Amino acid sequence: MASNTHPVIVVGAGPSGLAAALVLADAGIPVRIFERRMARSPHSRALAVHTRTLELLNVFPRHEPTADQYPETAAVQLAENRTTLAGGELHVGRRKFGEIVFEKVEDSLSELDGPVMVAQTELEEALESALESLGVTVDREMDVIEIEHIDEGERLTVKRNGSHEETFECKYAVLAVGTKRDLAEQAGFRFDARFRKSVSEAISKFSS
Repeated sequence: MASNTHPVIVVGAGPSGLAAALVLADAGIPVRIFERRMARSPHSRALAVHTRTLELLNVFPRHEPTADQYPETAAVQLAENRTTLAGGELHVGRRKFGEIVFEKVEDSLSELDGPVMVAQTELEEALESALESLGVTVDREMDVIEIEHIDEGERLTVKRNGSHEETFECKYAVLAVGTKRDLAEQAGFRFDARFRKSVSEAISKFSS
């Protein structure tokens, strides 16, 4: 297999992309993960990880780590010394329009209490640590600017370090880049504008 040809390439090293790469790597599937940013963003788009998500992350990585490897699952690292959320209020502008109460999940599957308050950058750090224990590191400053279907899978055009372009081929590409709608549309995905319109109308109603 050529050096620029891979079984799976994950585009985007946010929580979704990192989690997808972690599942693949844990299953023994060779994977590369490309990220446009030079480093993790210090700004969070989320503030909590729910109990069921912790349960899913609690099985990765599944291998028995050695002393110099990652010593615990991503979920354990996230849950340690964190604030467990009891609930919260929903606001649009200054107007309250609802509240959420998180009840403790009592069944035997939930050894980890949640949801817990975790900044997105901390979640990404935990997932990256788990990935590194499986021998996978995030390729940063790799901006995927084009994706093309080919007979063998997908061809990605990548701008490396903001300068020269390279092409990579893969059997499967996982697009975990919510902000790159044009890239997703190149890959054949279409977005339903009706959903966005209904959300906008709901927010306008509560704000008026």
